Amino acid sequence: KDIAEILADIPFTKVEEPLLKAGDFHIANTQAFYGNQLTDIYEDYISSTDSDRKKSLKAEIKSKRGVGKVLGLALAYRGSPNVIKNQLNCSEKESKRLYDNFFRSLRVFKNYSDRLTMFAEDNLYVQTFLKRPMWLFELDDPNFKWKGLNKVVNSPTQGGGAELIKLIIFKTGRWIEQNNLYRLQNNNITKQYIKRVVSVKETDINLEALEGSLEKLEKGNTLVLILAQDGSVVSQWDSLVTMNKSTMVEFNLKLEF
Repeated sequence: KDIAEILADIPFTKVEEPLLKAGDFHIANTQAFYGNQLTDIYEDYISSTDSDRKKSLKAEIKSKRGVGKVLGLALAYRGSPNVIKNQLNCSEKESKRLYDNFFRSLRVFKNYSDRLTMFAEDNLYVQTFLKRPMWLFELDDPNFKWKGLNKVVNSPTQGGGAELIKLIIFKTGRWIEQNNLYRLQNNNITKQYIKRVVSVKETDINLEALEGSLEKLEKGNTLVLILAQDGSVVSQWDSLVTMNKSTMVEFNLKLEF
């Protein structure tokens, strides 16, 4: 069966399923930082019959989850063990232990982050999914290197996401023109939207980087865009974005009108 047909048949809700199965990852991070302390609070909350006590424990869990969320995101964006030390008011040895423990459970991400950082430090840029360079000149300045390091992990994903949105809109705009859908073309809101977001040279959104893949993946009115994912996380589905062109136009109409 053609890969485009297979991917086009995948329900869009499949994107959410692995995330829902994974549960609350902020709580998972909190568990990594607080360990048995959080477990004890949970058990106390479940077994308690006193409503005031349960309310207090729930507030404590929420508070600790907030800390876990902050620490998890801080470390993901290149924070040092000092972030943990300052937030939890613990010793340097303990903060290092928690830091190592956190990344031990995220080996794929840690390897990815380290590779990105090494590349960025050597070349002063990172690349999006479509191979567009995002320059990080701060890495060459000792006073602002920390700023550049904070951007290393986020920039490829954020920039790549913007490119994919632009690519979808660009392809939709082409489809509107090729099929002479004058009602859409003459609608002022749609026209301004497409003009603002889509009126760029194809090289500006690196269409040539995907040209060969798109030719193979397009069939009939189906457009498939694929992102590389960690197979351990998304083993049940192969594509992050799968849309039928007519569906895309209908979706854009709902947004525009």
